[in-house]
Amino acid sequence: MTEYIDGKYLGLLRHHHLHTFDALWSVALEEVDAPNKGRGGWSTVSRLTLADERGTDKDFFVKRQCNYLCRPWRHPLGEPTFSREFRNIKLYDTFGLPTVEVAYFAWRKSPEGPRAILVTRALERYRPLHRFFASWRELDPGDQKTILEETGSLIGRLHACRLSHHCLYPKHVFIALGQPVPVRLIDLEKAGPQWFPKREALSEMSRFLRRIGAWSSEERRLLFRYYLIKNPIFPSVDRFCDLLALRGAGVSGRRIPGRWSAFRNMTGRA
Repeated sequence: MTEYIDGKYLGLLRHHHLHTFDALWSVALEEVDAPNKGRGGWSTVSRLTLADERGTDKDFFVKRQCNYLCRPWRHPLGEPTFSREFRNIKLYDTFGLPTVEVAYFAWRKSPEGPRAILVTRALERYRPLHRFFASWRELDPGDQKTILEETGSLIGRLHACRLSHHCLYPKHVFIALGQPVPVRLIDLEKAGPQWFPKREALSEMSRFLRRIGAWSSEERRLLFRYYLIKNPIFPSVDRFCDLLALRGAGVSGRRIPGRWSAFRNMTGRA
């Protein structure tokens, strides 16, 4: 069995008799979402609240799965998706990229297939980026600028490390204004290296932008500016916008007027 326990949480888990695989597997918890069923198995997410020795509650997410596998090239026969997510979280930690904090991870074989558990700290005081969109115009201009700056900078840092999230949507970017670490990335199950940095950076950014309707052209260009400070793979914001617009046209090197105009509005390119 592969097992990891963060020493910072070992005492808390042991105090509640939840420091072993069997205990975490069998504890009854309410699921926060409907179970994912597929890949020949299942996967669930539940919330767990534990009081420390001072009586202060600490919230965690407990993710459990059975025979829910991915098949990366290093594991052609399959491995639990949580195993890949755990590995990516630790990799992001190595690069100083803010994400969730792992308290416990383990997986082991069973007659039904590999079982895996991943326990992470809940991101208290954080909100997913898309929750800001409905009231974006009511936000303080300074807070708007902070969100754009920190989001663009973090995605730029990610790509400068030659890594991609591979599923980057606003719901995967968590914001906590006024915190020492104002932006974090979550759900790293599909994250991986970049083999073609420019192409993959454009793909990730264009996918991310399509889910954002609240930002003006000027705000999008500000996001690009902070991105390029951390990952200067394009010579200017204008060039970045042009390349994003070409991707939006769907045909390499050819601009289709109607779709070009729509994507030009999205990126803020004049």
